[in-house]
Amino acid sequence: MKNYESTIGADEEIDHDRLKDLVYNSLSAEFASVRDGKPAVYPVVPYYDHEQEIIAVTSPPAYAGKIENVRHNSRVALLLHDDGGEYLVIGDGQIRDIDLDASAEKNLIRNEPETPKRGAVEEGVKFYESRLGQLLFGWYALRLVVDITPRSMVRLGDRTSIAESSNWEAADMDADEANTYERTVLSIVGEDGYPLIEPFTSLTIDGDGATLDSELTASVDDEQFACLLLHFQSENGNRNGQRVIRGRILHRDGSSIFVPGSSYAFKLDGVLDFFRFMLDGRRRTKAYFRKNPR
Repeated sequence: MKNYESTIGADEEIDHDRLKDLVYNSLSAEFASVRDGKPAVYPVVPYYDHEQEIIAVTSPPAYAGKIENVRHNSRVALLLHDDGGEYLVIGDGQIRDIDLDASAEKNLIRNEPETPKRGAVEEGVKFYESRLGQLLFGWYALRLVVDITPRSMVRLGDRTSIAESSNWEAADMDADEANTYERTVLSIVGEDGYPLIEPFTSLTIDGDGATLDSELTASVDDEQFACLLLHFQSENGNRNGQRVIRGRILHRDGSSIFVPGSSYAFKLDGVLDFFRFMLDGRRRTKAYFRKNPR
């Protein structure tokens, strides 16, 4: 397996054919950014811009935290994955928010081939453009876009990243919730200031911390800031959930242990979640525009 630092920032040609395939096959990917030296990682839907040969990710203003970080630091990372393995893309992000184009995702997906991902995205866009969709989720159709210019693409290997977990009181997560998640990744900040994303096969909960059973590919300092993401998404994109846990990495007796500092969960997996999401989204959208008047 290649080491991250061996390729990040290297003057190497990106395999855009492989990159396109990865984007096409990834209904869900992991996007990492950095703010004040601390990484944050969230699930996103990636798109490929054929004209510029860049990747784009989007977010509604209501949940703009992962995007707003790019205003302060353009260094980003994206973890893409398919049957051929896990690939870490390191790049520079630029926010596109001149008009908060409500058709952004429709425009981005139209040049991709017919895949389950394209079908899911187009079904979603169709609903949001309907009368009912506009009434309930007009706020969600608004899109901030981050254009990512890739600098390097590193293959991490063939390992999966499905993690088995258990009750984790320090992270406010019980075993029932933990076992709904299909992917687990860790984000840290590399030596050059770019975020890195590491997939994990398992976590062992011991007291407040979680021992990272897979060996870290990148070197990590003791007490370095880190962010752990556990998430799932259905094939049609209608059901999803995530838990974002911020904390630090500690080195103890030859092991790397992640210790939580804060934890936040989001779930869209039923009628009650649907209405909470709608009401919370409207509130958050109003707060965003109060802070960022157009």
